[in-house]
This record gives sequence, C-alpha cells and structure tokens, in this order.
Amino acid sequence: MGDFNISKALELNRAQAIGKTIIYKKSTGTTMDDAKECGFNGSPHGTAVIAELQTKARGAKNNKWSALHTDNIYVSFVLHNVKLNQGWVKRFKCEVAAALAVLRAVNDLGINNVNTKWPNDLWIKGHKLAGFLMEEVDFDIPDAYPIKHLAILGIGVNVNSDVRRNPELYSLATSIKCELGGYEVCREELFANMCLYLEENLAKSRKELHKEFIQHQLFKPGLDVVVLSLADNESYAAQILKIKDNWNIVYQTKDGITEVNSSKHSVRPRISKTVYVVTSCNLDMDSSQELYRILVTLVDTSKYNIKYLKLEDLEKGFWRENAHLVVIGAIVTTAQYDWCKCEEVIKDYLSNGGSLFCIGHILRNLNITNCFIDKVGNEVAENSLVGIRLQSEVGDVNFSLCCSGNPVLLKLTDSTDTVLAWYQGTDNHIAILTKNFGKGRICGCGFNLEITCMYEDLENLTKSKLLPQELEQNVFHQDKLIQDILKSLSIE
Repeated sequence: MGDFNISKALELNRAQAIGKTIIYKKSTGTTMDDAKECGFNGSPHGTAVIAELQTKARGAKNNKWSALHTDNIYVSFVLHNVKLNQGWVKRFKCEVAAALAVLRAVNDLGINNVNTKWPNDLWIKGHKLAGFLMEEVDFDIPDAYPIKHLAILGIGVNVNSDVRRNPELYSLATSIKCELGGYEVCREELFANMCLYLEENLAKSRKELHKEFIQHQLFKPGLDVVVLSLADNESYAAQILKIKDNWNIVYQTKDGITEVNSSKHSVRPRISKTVYVVTSCNLDMDSSQELYRILVTLVDTSKYNIKYLKLEDLEKGFWRENAHLVVIGAIVTTAQYDWCKCEEVIKDYLSNGGSLFCIGHILRNLNITNCFIDKVGNEVAENSLVGIRLQSEVGDVNFSLCCSGNPVLLKLTDSTDTVLAWYQGTDNHIAILTKNFGKGRICGCGFNLEITCMYEDLENLTKSKLLPQELEQNVFHQDKLIQDILKSLSIE
C-alpha cells in the first residue's frame, strides 16, 4: 500500500494532542528509543514516531517483537505524565488505555472477537494482534507545571501484513487483513482513530479502564490456566479468580490463593481439547505438515491444542479421550495401510460426538466415508487448477485452487447434509460436504485442499491466467473455506 501518508493521518486525526506531531521513518532500530530522544529534545506531548520497519524492536520484559513487515503500525508516543508515586500501576494503566484504544479502533472495522490478554496484548482466537509497552524515563519536562514526567508508550499493530503465510509468525499472530479476509484497511484512518481513543482513555479513571479491560479480558474468573514463574521457570496449573484494579491477577492453585503482577509471571490458557493431524512416519513426504500449519493458523489456539497423531497410533484409540477433531489428508503410506484396523476406533469416536475431516483420496480408503462418493473425476495434471464455488451468505464466490490427482465428486445422502462448496462447471458436482455420523460429524473434501495455500506456488502454474493479486486473494478465500469447514464440525 506504500508509505504511511503523514498529511492524510493528520487531516483525519480528531485528537487534541495525541498524534498531532508525527515523525516518520522508513526504518529504524526501535521507535521507543527514537521517541525517548525526541522527548529529551523537547517534543510536545503526544508526538508520534512511526516506522515501517524496526530492526531492534522490543516488547514487555525485554522480549523481542517482530517488526520487520511493512504495512503495519509501529508507533511510539511521547507522553508528558504527571509524576506519581505509583510507578508500576501508573505504567500499566497507560498500557491498558492503549490496548482498549486499539481494540475500539479495530471494532470500528467490524472485527468484534478481540480480547485483551493480561497483561498487555490483544488476541484474536489465541493469536496476537497487537502489543503495548510503556517505559518511564528518569527525566522531568523542563518548565512544566505541575512537574511532568517523560514516558514513552509503544504500540505495535499487525495491520495489512499476511502473517498467516509467514513461516515465523503463523502460529503466533494474526492481522487485521487476515481477519477481514484479505481486505486491506487505511492505516492512516486506523491510526487517527487510535489517537483519538487513546487520548480519551488517558483521561479516564483507573476504575473506568479496569471495568472495560475486564469486559474484554481473555482470563475470565473460573478459567483454567497455566502460570509460569519467570524467576525459576516453573509452571503450575491454576484457576483464575479475578484481575484487581491494581492490575494484579489473583488465582487459586492446590496450595491456595496467590496474587501476582506481570513482572515475574506469565499466564496462558490451560487447554484440554485437541485437534489431531494424522501423519505417517515420513513427515516430509505427506501433507500433514501443511495441514498442521493451516490449523494452527485458523483454529482458536486458546481453546485447542493442535498435535500430530501417528498413523500407527490411530488404531490404538488412546487419543479419543481429549480429541475434538481428527484430520486425515494425503499420507504417503495410505495405499499400503490397512484402514480396517482403525475403522471401529474411528466409528466409536464419531458415535460419541467426535469430528472427522477427510481430504482427497482418503475418502475412498475409509469405509465410513464411502457413502460420500458419487464418482471420481477425470485425471488432472499435477499442480493444475480446480475451480471451486464457495457458498456464501452474501452470494457465491468463485475461485481457483491448486489440485493434484483425481478430484472426488461427492453426493447428498441425507437432508441433514451440509454442502460447503461445489466444483465449478455445468454439473455443479459437490466438492465439500459435512454429514452426521451418530452424535458426531464427518466432513469430506474431494480434492487436496492442503496443498493450495501458498500463492507463490500458484504463481508458478504455467496454465494459470490469474493475476498475482487474484492468486493472493485466493488464499484468503481458502482461509474462509477452511473456517467454514471447521465451523460445520463445531470447531472454532
């Protein structure tokens, strides 16, 4: 989308002071140090230092923050704060004010499933959207009355970068673009709204901010969590009781009730539900790695673990205790493996409410999925394109995905079956179908969905007439398609 437009941001900014002075850099070490220097040199309250890239970005507790991707917002604000004898509480109040400002600005874009995550992040479905860092400086603002104290507030928001296709970030982060299905937003407008809401929040009382923070908090009372003590690197199971208005978290363990702040403790959800990806002994030869990557990206990882399940362990059945979904794609040993060994185990799992997602030719190997199949399509060349018509609440979406082998054409057998996609063409053959099995659900996908996600691969297809931007949009259509599949299987 190009460089950040300072003039446009200033024109859109309705705040009185926050973000009314902007210093823009294409690249820097960290905007935190740049803003600190600006503060020393007399920059006014609210001055914003923005960079497209940061090579030495830092987060809370000196953790690294990845800021090497353009089209996001990496900004540090110069704040002239009244000096109070409440250092940690005051600092955290500013971080909360910033988090709630960004949350509101993101809500304005139609993204409403954002959580504040104690102590200082915004998460969507277990993936980080934004982080915040407040650093106080031992420096009093000259000629300020009452005496003002210099502080630097850093905000990093993943905006228009496709982090789902980033090998370092896909399991950890999300972005506004990803959550909007590939739609890029105006960074200048987002920044202007952030500034206005931040200014409003900084004027609020701690009680007001605490109430709003709790309203959006991931760690609700009663939630099972794992607490990590940073001092001794020991972790233990706990249950959240509350987050106090001094920003300390209170939890209960088998040894009693404990209250801590975030300086020496980290908290994560304790997860009992698992999504299993079936794999062979030769992980590099089948599609399970790609399926794992897709699921880690799209599943709510604050609620579900994503784990590999070895093919030889599938028939043993121990996994049924905590499994909420089993996914089977193209496995190198499929042709040799006797699937009858695990049929009864899978049937029992499904009958008791489990979910199964089968992709491509595995549909023809499992007896319990044979009822899906209408016929097998014509042989197609390796890495050719298959047209998909995706059912949508607002109308059909046509797009092309990479495919190999013979696509399987599916059929309706029951009124409760749910069609999620069709192959493009006059016959309108079903491509993806979900049906009941006992108390459980099975989704069948008739083509190799797992190999389609990297648009760099699609660009190499000599037969493709799609433009690069259309190919890029296809990966977001695929995200939507997989999310629909997961939803049909009651997986968030």
